[in-house]
Amino acid sequence: MRSIQAASELFQLIRAMTPSEKRHFRLSNPVRKSDSRLQKDGEEANQFLLLFNVLERQESLDEEFAMKKLRIKERTRFTRIKNYLYKTLLESLEVYYRESQGDAQFFHLINRTQILLSKRLFAQAGRQLAKAEKLAAEKGNGTYSLIVLTMQIDRLMRSEDLDAVETLLDGYEPRKAELLERSADYLDLHMIKSKATWLLRRSDEALGRRREWVIELGNHPLLKQLKYPEDAEFTLYHYNLNGLIHGLLGQPEEDYRNRLAYLRTYQNNKAYVLRWPINYVIALGNVAGTAGQIGNFDELYACTREMRAFLDRDGIKNSTSLEPIVNVRSYALELDAYATLSLDEKKLLIQQVERSFQMYHHETAEVWQVIMRFGIARHYFEMRNWGMVLEWLGPMLHQGDDRLYPELQVASRILYALAHFEMGNDRYLEGYLRQLKQWMRQRKHAWEPVQALLRAIQTLLQANPRTYPVDLFDRLARDFVTPGPGFPEPNSPDPAQEEPIRRLRQLLNLQPWLLSKLKPVIQSRY
Repeated sequence: MRSIQAASELFQLIRAMTPSEKRHFRLSNPVRKSDSRLQKDGEEANQFLLLFNVLERQESLDEEFAMKKLRIKERTRFTRIKNYLYKTLLESLEVYYRESQGDAQFFHLINRTQILLSKRLFAQAGRQLAKAEKLAAEKGNGTYSLIVLTMQIDRLMRSEDLDAVETLLDGYEPRKAELLERSADYLDLHMIKSKATWLLRRSDEALGRRREWVIELGNHPLLKQLKYPEDAEFTLYHYNLNGLIHGLLGQPEEDYRNRLAYLRTYQNNKAYVLRWPINYVIALGNVAGTAGQIGNFDELYACTREMRAFLDRDGIKNSTSLEPIVNVRSYALELDAYATLSLDEKKLLIQQVERSFQMYHHETAEVWQVIMRFGIARHYFEMRNWGMVLEWLGPMLHQGDDRLYPELQVASRILYALAHFEMGNDRYLEGYLRQLKQWMRQRKHAWEPVQALLRAIQTLLQANPRTYPVDLFDRLARDFVTPGPGFPEPNSPDPAQEEPIRRLRQLLNLQPWLLSKLKPVIQSRY
């Protein structure tokens, strides 16, 4: 059982690697030109690379095929090669990200310090600790500074530098109190981030907890006031999390203001841009996204252009690994401006989004796949290409995580139903609407705005000249507008309802055809 699990984990790791990560692995482990078969006792440098190549090409794990390709019959020898490959891949990834991720760099310095201390090379260990201390200070992470302080005391005691120990101990208590407070604050930032992420991912569940957490986060002292303005890391967290919380509260202007301050903090600290380029790209994307929500499309395009131009800048480490994020997010974010474009501009944008999807969807978070699929399907709906609407939305609705981006999932299901209706799939549509209600019964948070959308569909279908059973849509309408067990009553004073309603209004504004049918209903209800 353990061997099967190890093989599965190895395969998952290879599938999760980006092209640039794989390239780095191959360059750091070149194939030798000697005999590629196993040598005595299974010690052969090429075998784990051959296994890597075989597993990389597989769509699903097939160990028997891999053993045949490597000409190995003994299961134990094959297991040793798998374990060695897994270990080597992790080591390669650690080196790959060592300089670009502050946490990895910090612990690398700490490991070096421990080795040098064990060799009693105290001066060299001190230089490594100084670098680690500087990095901890830049991050504003009190926990990291406590680690450095602990090792500094150990180093001075081992080297019997008693004068330095005395000076350090004299200032120990206030320093400890300061670092413990910073550690607690840094931990709180991660708590805020975790709760906010939970609210984004589970926005259709636990309404009581949503209300409690949204209010709690909105009033948290670390978000109300910037506590450590001298620390760029804390400043970044402060503005980024503030933007996230204001987005959850349905306050797009405040969301945009904080995201812009987050981006400016990066731009005012050039070293941070070079050290953590992926975070800078994400900061540009966050500003572009919030700018699109408030209709500031000039700012949106300025950010997306900077995202794409950023890849060509000198001194950007691992720029190849940024390509999926840049190409996917920059074009997907421009979908927010879709309604403002000419027909030719719309077609060009959709071509770029489709190309990015085809090239990078395996390396793209599912939420961005959802955004791209909906944007492409909306375009084909406007072009009255119903088949392409179903083709792009189908995998998302039937195979994906339908808790992601719930209001967009709702809009996608509505679009999917309307495409079936336009294609004349009347019987399918009746069944689909019933399935949609079952889907909605598990997603209470979006129930109110969806009731309005479903009523609009019912009105739209009734007005169509084609013949349907007389009572079909009246019956469906009565069924849908009845909340049922566990659903909030219409117009319930739930602040957590405000964000999906706002987002649905925005989505409707992107689609003129839907706008004419659905906007009056939404506005009359909310």
